[in-house]
Amino acid sequence: MKQYEIGGIILQPFHPNVPFLGEISEERGDITGRLYDTYGDSSISGTIDESLKQMSFSKKYDGSPTIIDYEFVKKGNLWIGDYRFYEELQGESLCELVMPGEEPKNNWGYITENAVFSEGGAEKLAQNLIKRMEKKGLITFSEDREIVQIIEKSKLN
Repeated sequence: MKQYEIGGIILQPFHPNVPFLGEISEERGDITGRLYDTYGDSSISGTIDESLKQMSFSKKYDGSPTIIDYEFVKKGNLWIGDYRFYEELQGESLCELVMPGEEPKNNWGYITENAVFSEGGAEKLAQNLIKRMEKKGLITFSEDREIVQIIEKSKLN
């Protein structure tokens, strides 16, 4: 069984970035562990495939039924990915795995303060926001997907 320390950030739209730390155990590609961030402590379970440079896990905060799914691809010494919960809500995440006691290769304080949503991430966020508005009846489209009408929320009540 391999042991890792994990450190990274959650990039959230319209909110400050959130750093996290934790520990992960890996055995035959299956991972379990604990993460700690400003929202609380959480358990994770998932898979890692170093040869394909892929990692995914589900995170559940202690005392909460909400599950947040993460998917990462390794680029250099960083794992770069997305997270998703409540259907359309999503964001981006970056992390690094190191052996216990090993110094991180990245300056997570600097990254937390300066990282921004990628262009693709911002586009996905906008697309999902439009889908949510359409689902709630706040926006309508013609057959060719041109916006026909945006309804004021106050008129729906």
